Amino acid sequence: MVNRLPVYVKARQKLFLYLTIKTSKKGDVYVNHIQVGSDYHLSRHSGGVYHQKFKGSTIWSEKRIPIEDLHGAEWLNTVVINLDSFASKYEVEEKVLESLCELYFIVDVDRCRNVQVTFAILTEAGIPKFLEWAENFGEESHHIFREFNPIIGVLAVHPQSVKNLDYGIERLKRTVSNHRDY
Repeated sequence: MVNRLPVYVKARQKLFLYLTIKTSKKGDVYVNHIQVGSDYHLSRHSGGVYHQKFKGSTIWSEKRIPIEDLHGAEWLNTVVINLDSFASKYEVEEKVLESLCELYFIVDVDRCRNVQVTFAILTEAGIPKFLEWAENFGEESHHIFREFNPIIGVLAVHPQSVKNLDYGIERLKRTVSNHRDY
């Protein structure tokens, strides 16, 4: 079973490591934001605890349902990736990336200064909901990584490509108010 998913950003014809998503055997999920700094991460533990931490301090915490009781899709995090926000120390040569035998996801920001990237955990029953999100947002790219436990969904959206703006605004309101969609 795979337990690490790097997310790279293509900007100015270069690749940069932006964050990693890791899963444990128990089903814990960790998102480490490399570009923000190693001091920021979020965790979604199998028992239901969700938190975001920065420099050792919890900045957001809530209790969600245990992973074993999840029967659908749950939002983990949304980040806005800006074309001008990359540190060269995280640059990766494309030929090196091609030689790796691992799964990865690439977000292309060369055509648009900002891209919104959403991460979700899914069960098989939640895949149709995730695909509905992708369809309604008019996504540029998305992928469902069934190799992980729980399943990881990644959705990258350029703001000007949103097909159904009313859906997007309503979804954002629900996301902000309850952080999940079962």
